[in-house]
Amino acid sequence: MKTYKFTSGSRFGADAQKVGEELDKLMTERDGKLATEEIVAAASDDSTELNRCFTWDDEVAGHKWRLQEARRLIRCVVVVENDEQAAPIAYNVKVGDVNHYASIDRLRRNEDEAASAIREASSRLAASERSLEQLRDVVGGEDNRERARRSARLVGRARQYVSEIQPTA
Repeated sequence: MKTYKFTSGSRFGADAQKVGEELDKLMTERDGKLATEEIVAAASDDSTELNRCFTWDDEVAGHKWRLQEARRLIRCVVVVENDEQAAPIAYNVKVGDVNHYASIDRLRRNEDEAASAIREASSRLAASERSLEQLRDVVGGEDNRERARRSARLVGRARQYVSEIQPTA
């Protein structure tokens, strides 16, 4: 029997085991392929555990979608100063329990927030490294496994490098 869990930090008001089983069943029915539209369609059935993972109040869901669009927007805007390389207009920062975006100028002035941005970047690299290691274990072909292994090592080295950066305010 497969055991399903939510990743650390996930906030779903549902039973991870049941959600995993329902997703697995959907993928099995579709030869291992599943589109997000199909997940939402299946989740619209009130009797499924998947249903508990979504916001069905359109007013609330509409606001949450706009928040997601705002996150995507701020990740896609870059700034170029003095013909230098493009950099994000803002970085995701967590101070205490509060997340916000901080401008480059603010990060230059605020060592705590700069350190938070560095930790966030390192965390994203760690997630990429884990994903590549997992992929290495499931992809077919020795060439593909070796590419995934090398990629994971490179990302791991980048994560180590990033974790050594010391913010200067």
